[in-house]
Amino acid sequence: MEESVNQMQPLNEKQIANSQDGHVWQVTDMNRLHRFLCFGSEGGTYYIKEQKLGLENAEALIRLIEDGRGCEVIQEIKSFSQEGRTTKQEPMLFALAICSQCSDISTKQAAFKAVSEVCRIPTHLFTFIQFKKDLKESMKCGMWGRALRKAIADWYNEKGGMALALAVTKYKQRNGWSHKDLLRLSHLKPSSEGLAIVTKYITKGWKEVHELYKEKALSVETEKLLKYLEAVEKVKRTRDELEVIHLIEEHRLVREHLLTNHLKSKEVWKALLQEMPLTALLRNLGKMTANSVLEPGNSEVSLVCENLCNEKLLKKARIHPFHILIALETYKTGHGLRGKLKWRPDEEILKALDAAFYKTFKIPAGGTDCSLPMIWAQKTNTPADVFIVFTDNETFAGSVHPAIALRDYRKKMDIPAKLIVCGMTSNGFTIADPDDRGMLDMCGFDTGALDVIRNFTLDVI
Repeated sequence: MEESVNQMQPLNEKQIANSQDGHVWQVTDMNRLHRFLCFGSEGGTYYIKEQKLGLENAEALIRLIEDGRGCEVIQEIKSFSQEGRTTKQEPMLFALAICSQCSDISTKQAAFKAVSEVCRIPTHLFTFIQFKKDLKESMKCGMWGRALRKAIADWYNEKGGMALALAVTKYKQRNGWSHKDLLRLSHLKPSSEGLAIVTKYITKGWKEVHELYKEKALSVETEKLLKYLEAVEKVKRTRDELEVIHLIEEHRLVREHLLTNHLKSKEVWKALLQEMPLTALLRNLGKMTANSVLEPGNSEVSLVCENLCNEKLLKKARIHPFHILIALETYKTGHGLRGKLKWRPDEEILKALDAAFYKTFKIPAGGTDCSLPMIWAQKTNTPADVFIVFTDNETFAGSVHPAIALRDYRKKMDIPAKLIVCGMTSNGFTIADPDDRGMLDMCGFDTGALDVIRNFTLDVI
C-alpha cells in the first residue's frame, strides 16, 4: 500500500460512521429490501442453500411499512416480479404475504391488488397462501378475510377459460394447497362461461361437467375448452401409445399431463419434443438420448440443434449462458448427477450446446487473498467499478482485509468501487462488511447467482 488511509474520515457526504467510528456507505432499508427480494437476505451474503424465511429475515421491510412506505414496498415487489430480477420466487411472495398481513390499511389494499400480477402461476399463489398461514400466529392477525377471498377470486376470474384450464391441469397443488381448497375458501363466482366450466371441473370433476354440457348448444370457444379438458382426462386413462401421441399433438398436452408409464415410450417423447420449451429441453437432453429419442442423424436431433442455435428462442426463454454451460457439462459426462441414467453424448448436440453458449451472452466474464485485486489496482492506478473474486478454495483475508483494501482503493481513486467475493463452496464464510452496501459475499454458485451479481452491480440491491 502506498499510504495508510484514515478510515475515521468520510470520503464524501454519502458516507456515515459505523459502530467503530469508521466511515462506510450507508445501506438503506430500501437497499436491504431489494436484496431480500432478489435473494432472500437483507445482509451482504447470498447463499445458494435454501434458507427458511421468517420475520427476522425481513426487518427492513417491516420498518419501511412502519415508516409509512408500504405502498413503495409493493411497487418494488411488482417491479422485481415483472422485470425478472429475483433468483427465487419465495422471498418476493413472502414479502407480499407480510404486506398483506400488516396493520397498515393502504399497504394491505395495495398488496391484495398486486396478487394477480406477482402470482403469475398457481404454484406462486399456493406458496403465497402458505406464507400467509405461516405468518398468521407471529403477526397476530386473521387470514381468510374478505380482501383475501376477493384477491383469490380475481386471480381466477382475470384469466380466460383456456388459459385457466392449462394452469389448473398443469399445476394442480403445492405446499398442501389445491385449486379446490382455494375455490371453496374464496367463494368464487365465475365471471364467464369458460371459467364456470373450469371451476366446476375442479370441484365436481369431468364426469359432471360432461353430463351438464353434452346436450347444450356450444360456442366455438366452449367446445374447444371442453375438448381440451376431455383430452386431459382421456390421457390419464389410456395406455394406447398412439392415442397418447394423438392427444399431445392435437391439444398440445405437456409432460405434467401424462402418466409415468407414458414417459417410457420413445414415440411419446418424440411428440412432446415438438413443442417442448427450451428450459425443459435442456433438462431432458440426457433422458431423451438415453431412451433413443435422440439418435445420431435423426430428425429429432436436427430439431434440437435448430432450437438450441435459435437466438430468438434463447432470448425469449431468457436462457443464461450459465444454464447452457451446466447443460453442456452434464450432457457431456454421459450420466446424471443422481440415479442410474446413462447415455452416449451426441456430437451434433454437443456442438449445438457449445454454439448456444456463445449466443446467449455478449460480454465475456472474466489466490484466495481477496484483497490483492484492490491492492494491485491501487498501485497501478487502474480504474474499476467492481472487483469480482471467484474461488473454489477457503477464502482468507491475508495481511490486509479486503474491506480495508477496498476502502483504500475508493479513497485514492475517488471511485465508489464494489467487491463481490464468490466462494464456489457454500461454507457460510463472510468477508463483506454487512453495513457497506458496496460489498457482497456469495456462498456457492448457481444459476440465480448471475442475477444477484447483475442486480448488485447495477445498484438494484
